[in-house]
Amino acid sequence: MHVDCTSIANLPMGDSISDDKDRKFVTLPLVCLGMFKGGMKCAFLLVTDFTSQTSSTVFSNLLPLLVPLDYELGGRKLDRAKVFSISIGGPYIQRCWTELGKFTPNMQNYNTLSADSCNFSKEGVVALVNFRVQPHYTEKTSIEGFYSRMIVCNREMLSRPSLPKFDKAVFLDFMARYVEYFNIELYDTLLRTFPVEKYVLRTSLVRRDAELRQSHQRDAERARLLQENKRSILDHRPDGFQQIKTDIITQGPPAKARRLMGAQVMFQQHFTQTQQEPESQETNAFDDARTHFEGGEHGRLENHSQNEQGNRSRSGTNGSGNGSESRGERLEYSSGYSQSQKILVQHNGTLQDWNKFSVNKVDFATLARVACHSLSVGTSFTTRCQVHDIRPDARQLFIKPFRRTLKIAPIVIYLTQGSDLVKVELHTEEEKCKLLGIDETEEAIDKIEDLCTILEQLPGTEIEIRLEKRIMTLDFGYERSYWSTSTSLERMKRGYKE
Repeated sequence: MHVDCTSIANLPMGDSISDDKDRKFVTLPLVCLGMFKGGMKCAFLLVTDFTSQTSSTVFSNLLPLLVPLDYELGGRKLDRAKVFSISIGGPYIQRCWTELGKFTPNMQNYNTLSADSCNFSKEGVVALVNFRVQPHYTEKTSIEGFYSRMIVCNREMLSRPSLPKFDKAVFLDFMARYVEYFNIELYDTLLRTFPVEKYVLRTSLVRRDAELRQSHQRDAERARLLQENKRSILDHRPDGFQQIKTDIITQGPPAKARRLMGAQVMFQQHFTQTQQEPESQETNAFDDARTHFEGGEHGRLENHSQNEQGNRSRSGTNGSGNGSESRGERLEYSSGYSQSQKILVQHNGTLQDWNKFSVNKVDFATLARVACHSLSVGTSFTTRCQVHDIRPDARQLFIKPFRRTLKIAPIVIYLTQGSDLVKVELHTEEEKCKLLGIDETEEAIDKIEDLCTILEQLPGTEIEIRLEKRIMTLDFGYERSYWSTSTSLERMKRGYKE
């Protein structure tokens, strides 16, 4: 039974295929990345259509160890969720390889018997592949393909009137995704065998590659300046830093500002070390803080206050005078919004529990010193700052391969205040749509001019923005933390009003 399917991401799931009698075939336009046989009786064809399938045998790591799973296109690594495996039975192996050889003469340079020379992803082979979707023989929830037949889509085959009919809309969507991976080298390689000029102009790729290089250079320069700023922050206290007044004079050198872990700023606090204030001030500080919270947070803070007082009474260091004085670490912050709240706590294990809270407001100087990776995913802060720059340029942000298709490039917003700099990134469709104030990417087609105008006017604007810690999954299972935002452009455009 042939199933209408638009991409690998929409393939039938393994648990929906009951047995061998329930055979489901699909035909999809794919880019063939590699073909490996080794010493096995069957071969594996690795393909992609640039959509993600987390139920595949590749993503679940169920293929034989010798099968290569890592591929690049246009100088960009493909996530394993976007690589799909199609098994080829013995009688079909030579047929498949012969068909692949029709795409370009360069295919004779590759060898399916060697894991080192079976990767032909740089050739950019485009083919219409018909295969049966089947569950893995041990993990029934994982799926793979079983090869049936293939037609390569080179210039000669696409011009033949005998070419089987296929869904042109599906092919156009596939090419829209493929174009995003193009660079000059891949374009020139495909130009000899595939009508790539119908889908993208070489001049646009030259301009895009040049802009990417310039963007990388700017990012490198900003990273260098950011490192210098961080070193400067470690040696000097932020401007406007207000220390709690105390009658006790310390004889040691002044404490240096230091990089904060996320738990140390969960309630808008700067970190500094100083001697303990009188017990009456300590109690008032906790009372002031309690009025800022409600419900469960109030109870947790109250318990924390009692524990801290007990801890202080048991701790102490030898002073220069007679006896000993109890000393503690003070978490202090200066609020630029309403009233100054001072919470004195000792930095122990209890403080780590505050990672679970979502903070309301924090000043930008403190936020710039926070180690993003130390926070829990979803932790968010609201801060006041200035938009320094937005990349890429507004006119290069919206990509229209053709017709009513629209893609939005990843967005980077640089926020600043004084010498502090914070980088905000928007990678997912959800993040970009929230920023632009739309529900779906295609809604921006009729609003491009208005959105570009706002983006061009934002640099230099003082705004209040909500930042949220997000996680990006990289190749080989690595993860990277970054700041994202759910504040819309319309909200930023209004600026900050006292």
